[in-house]
Amino acid sequence: MRVDGSVIVIGRPGRPRPGRFLAAAMVAGGAFMAGRAATAGIGTPVMLLALAGIAGLTVLWSTRANWGAWHRYALAGGAVLTYTWHAFTTAPVRGAGSR
Repeated sequence: MRVDGSVIVIGRPGRPRPGRFLAAAMVAGGAFMAGRAATAGIGTPVMLLALAGIAGLTVLWSTRANWGAWHRYALAGGAVLTYTWHAFTTAPVRGAGSR
């Protein structure tokens, strides 16, 4: 406790900036997409680690003070941006209906 009566919380610093959370979501999304391109023996653990990592960070950071709408927006934006850049690097699928 400080002299002015305020309490110091140890081990729970403030939340990260939304930009850092956006970067973490994009890194996890990139790892997830890289796992899809790998063989099943390597890709599955990579994908599971990426999902567990971003889920763990979300749970950890969302319990901190001042978590808000911009942080949720950053998480959603990271997912959307990951699928957006992945769409440009994916080979087209040719099905029975293609000419």
